[in-house]
Amino acid sequence: MASATGCTWPRCSSPAATCCCSTSRPTTLDVDTLRALEDGLDNFPGCAVVISHDRWFLDRIATHVLAFEGDSQVRWFEGNFSEYEEWRHKELGATADQPHRIKYKPLAR
Repeated sequence: MASATGCTWPRCSSPAATCCCSTSRPTTLDVDTLRALEDGLDNFPGCAVVISHDRWFLDRIATHVLAFEGDSQVRWFEGNFSEYEEWRHKELGATADQPHRIKYKPLAR
């Protein structure tokens, strides 16, 4: 396993094996290392779970988005982050940009 790019890359025993790579704060890397990470993710045969606030980075590497939205909604979208945002605005309209407080059920004894 190597972690030169801030990511632990598991070795897959076969092309059909399920591999997973998780990264933590990938965009705090220098430009050359970030490009190496992007290239590695493009060529990675498995699933990479990436959490980042860098939309440009997500647009370059994401092929699917799993979004955890307000009111405990989980949305699966095939496409990059910009495509997801465009779809979300079509679905939700003007409320897409408005923050919402989560409403919890009161605890019952």
